[in-house]
Amino acid sequence: LLRVGNQRLLIEKDIRGALSALESADEVLAESDDIGVYPVREQLAKEILALKSIQGVDRTGLYLKLEAAIASVNELTTQALIHDQAPGFNMSEDTNAPEDGSNMFTRGWNRFLSTLKDVVVVRRLDETVKPLMSPDQSAWARLNLQLMLEEAEMAVLRGNQPLYERALDKARRTVSEWYDSSNPAVKGLSDILTELADKHVDPKLPDVSQSLGLLKERLAGRLAPDSEGKDS
Repeated sequence: LLRVGNQRLLIEKDIRGALSALESADEVLAESDDIGVYPVREQLAKEILALKSIQGVDRTGLYLKLEAAIASVNELTTQALIHDQAPGFNMSEDTNAPEDGSNMFTRGWNRFLSTLKDVVVVRRLDETVKPLMSPDQSAWARLNLQLMLEEAEMAVLRGNQPLYERALDKARRTVSEWYDSSNPAVKGLSDILTELADKHVDPKLPDVSQSLGLLKERLAGRLAPDSEGKDS
């Protein structure tokens, strides 16, 4: 049981599984009526307390939230992308103009001015120019964003904090740079990514191997006998 507990913690990073194995081992030792295992149980009590003090990672919850984020990415439409509206040409006739065509030049000039207002867009130099995106680019953006979130899912399952942070950082920058933040779907996605970015998937794990080492010594007869000098 102690060996299983160590494997669960070191290989699988399964805190609950490791804690369950160590507690079961302590119950077995308590039923053994062997005074010589007192040092083992003393160390085991410290290790159990250390495991209980760890703030557990809800890997299932994080994974499901990332799945929900991926589903929302697939629902993003091209309208959610940042794009400039194509300039329109107002070719409607002036209803107040004479029908004899005597004011044709004036009406033509007015149409030119109207078109000029639509075509010429004044931009502030301190504002970031957003890229234009085609439907193909829209599909490409969604696919890449989905891959980033799937990478974060893998990091959750493996308990890889650096990979998790990199994947979510890339996903958040992609949403910020390629999508319209005023779109409700984009805002919802951005909010959940911000929430997930603060999570830790690889908490610092304690060393729970000392009790196993003491038990091996006890089994090998290297621990001191009980206080009366008799090995029970």
